[in-house]
Amino acid sequence: MGIRKRMSRRNRLKLENRDGVTVLNLGNIEIWDGADLSLIRDTMIELINDDGHQKIGVDLTYVKYIPSGFFGMLVDWLDKGVGIWVYTPQAHVMEMLWFRQFFVADGAPGCYVLLPEPKSVPKPQPNPAWAASLSDSVDDVVDSIEELQPVEELKSVTVGSTD
Repeated sequence: MGIRKRMSRRNRLKLENRDGVTVLNLGNIEIWDGADLSLIRDTMIELINDDGHQKIGVDLTYVKYIPSGFFGMLVDWLDKGVGIWVYTPQAHVMEMLWFRQFFVADGAPGCYVLLPEPKSVPKPQPNPAWAASLSDSVDDVVDSIEELQPVEELKSVTVGSTD
């Protein structure tokens, strides 16, 4: 990527302070790609390692798609002792399993903090009807195998032509 492209990406990232939390804001970008995630990661490294920030937030106001590595990156920082917040996520982002299990409202409207452990462990669901029929099918296969007679040991096998 050329220097001009890198600088334009860097210039679109804004930093804000919200109640002592340094918030990264990519503006009205709806779909983040790997380059956006790299920009966030690199900025977080600078803010935390170089500047000593210990409370980091990410504004998700416009985001409709988040790369899969985003949550893992946030957890890595949390594991290192950095407080992590997200702001004003859209409804479908809030429905994602990682969001539902690891974020909790933090008082201010639209503000959520990342927890070190899930809020609850998902409970196993009772077996659906199709699982019962699958279980019966497996039992039938096992019964069929048990009914098989042993095959006599083969003395020799010829493969191909004997000419």
